[in-house]
Amino acid sequence: MYVLFWFCKSEAKKEAMLRKQDPGHDTLGSICCRVTIEGEYAEIGYVHIDCRKSAWDAENQRLKGNGDNNKKHNKWLNEFKVKIERTFDLLQIEFEHVTAMLVKEFVTEKRLFRFSTLHLITEYIKDRELEVSEKIIVKATVDIEKNYAKNFTNYLESEKLTSRQPRTFDEKIISGFRKYLYETEGFGMPHTHKHIVWLKTLFKHSLKKKRLKFNPLEGCEIGTDNTKPDTTHLTVEQLSKLACFDFSDLAKRGCKCP
Repeated sequence: MYVLFWFCKSEAKKEAMLRKQDPGHDTLGSICCRVTIEGEYAEIGYVHIDCRKSAWDAENQRLKGNGDNNKKHNKWLNEFKVKIERTFDLLQIEFEHVTAMLVKEFVTEKRLFRFSTLHLITEYIKDRELEVSEKIIVKATVDIEKNYAKNFTNYLESEKLTSRQPRTFDEKIISGFRKYLYETEGFGMPHTHKHIVWLKTLFKHSLKKKRLKFNPLEGCEIGTDNTKPDTTHLTVEQLSKLACFDFSDLAKRGCKCP
């Protein structure tokens, strides 16, 4: 598969007239996308970027210069290309023969994937690894999350739940996973709680990326790990003692704060 971003000159009357008057006119245009597979191509279309022809680097398929706006557009082009490539990879799993038009239908969301839980995990990790390359998070964070994902996958396999659709998940999945971590893996409460927090994050992220139509775990309560300090406000009695305390006396006695 080959992804091409290309400059399409504007067909507005004003721009057409300026080009006719001056063949060297730096015309306005739009950036479009095309996907080619085995000689057949499909136009994905406009990618919401407009620019002058002189600003477009056709060879490298990106906008020239290091201005903030150009950086933002080039970042978007890179992300859109990644989306197309990942869509193609998923389609190869689902279909025996993947065409350029099929890629277009899924990229433009005219057709939608029915993601399995394992697919959600795979795509989530890919998103996180992309954030590492962009220096948004560090690799150690993804390594930890991969471990959480492995343990969750092991739980699903042990309970024969890998084929169950994510939309059918509920609090029983959370409680079952928690029990598995306690009893099978022998994890303590804090480490187990981190796994559950990650699971909720996985589904929240999947909804944001439109891999789910709704988040079935959104309203599920997961509690705390019971290791956090008490951060409630001081009582009236404690505030009274603090207000009456003579801090100058401490200074006179040579006491120093640590």
